[in-house]
Amino acid sequence: MSIIPMFIISEYTLSIWAELIIVPVLAVISGLLVVSEKDKKYHQFKKLLNIILIVIGFIYIFVGIKGFITNLNDAPK
Repeated sequence: MSIIPMFIISEYTLSIWAELIIVPVLAVISGLLVVSEKDKKYHQFKKLLNIILIVIGFIYIFVGIKGFITNLNDAPK
């Protein structure tokens, strides 16, 4: 069941410039998330990082579905 969203996301991605910006940002956020899991006092910061990752994920899915729908006429008939 997860093959359809994976196809859409892998086939219809963001532009190269957006990808070049987002990948390092996601790497930094993931590193901060790992560090924030070590101590209880960073619990609020961990929540914020998770929200940021969720928003970026939804943007990625939205752009993928939008690209899929706009290119639907490329499918063989």
